[in-house]
Amino acid sequence: MGIKGQGKVWKQCVASLVTTTITLALVHGAERINQEGRILGPAPVDTAPALASPTPTPTVEFYVSTLGSDSNSGSINSPWRTIAHGISQLRAGGVLYVRAGTYYESPYITGPSGTAVQPTTIKNYNDEQVVLIGPGVNTSRVKIYNCSYIIFDGFEVTNFNQGIFVETADHIIVRNCLVHHVGQEGIHVHYGSSFVIIDHCTVHDTRQWQYNGEGIYVGSGDALPVDNTNNVTITGISESGGGSVTISNTGGISITGSISTTAGGAVNLTGSGSISEYCRTIPFGRCRSIWAPGS
Repeated sequence: MGIKGQGKVWKQCVASLVTTTITLALVHGAERINQEGRILGPAPVDTAPALASPTPTPTVEFYVSTLGSDSNSGSINSPWRTIAHGISQLRAGGVLYVRAGTYYESPYITGPSGTAVQPTTIKNYNDEQVVLIGPGVNTSRVKIYNCSYIIFDGFEVTNFNQGIFVETADHIIVRNCLVHHVGQEGIHVHYGSSFVIIDHCTVHDTRQWQYNGEGIYVGSGDALPVDNTNNVTITGISESGGGSVTISNTGGISITGSISTTAGGAVNLTGSGSISEYCRTIPFGRCRSIWAPGS
């Protein structure tokens, strides 16, 4: 090959190298290169600040114990004595842990409301047994009223007129509760409450006084006006001793999972609305009917 031929090949190699280098530099953005292949310096860097993702508010935890004092700080090592005081100090989206023991209180929960991302929680600590004993089967109840995004979890409730009331509240979860030996109904959701979940609760030995005695009661009787309670889900419930699920004069209820009713328990439908179970809808008008699982 002559000198001219060698020069032509050399120019082709250089051109190929320059093209490759420019391509790599453009891909990686590491350096700027001119058309002759000379490095001009680092590529410009985008200095615009990145958008920060929202950070959840740290959960604030407080504690109540039968060995505590309401003059304490509410920490796990310095707990408060009463649930009522703990609720009054609780912050939105926080957690109130109740330690094992018997509490002669009637909690009245009006908040603070949480959010969908960070609900406010009132819960037994580490699955310890917490018993709420009321003043008698003819008076009082545990009440969740006019608030949103509250979780009430892990309590035994007894010796009240009614066990647990959810009234004019939304996005409420009542979970892992045992309600027994109460004067009337065990758990009642009514007066326009919505998006309420009753999950894995056990109700037995209701009607220890002179009226009613439903295990779980959704709505408000079968007389007009219609109670606007809606989007109530009941799942994993066990009832005995005459308990029942009663849906009365309201928008509807969804029963999912395992529902066990014994000793006369049933699902009673009155008023107007509907009930869904395993995607099965049973509408009913202003009349009374009885529906039992499996029928």
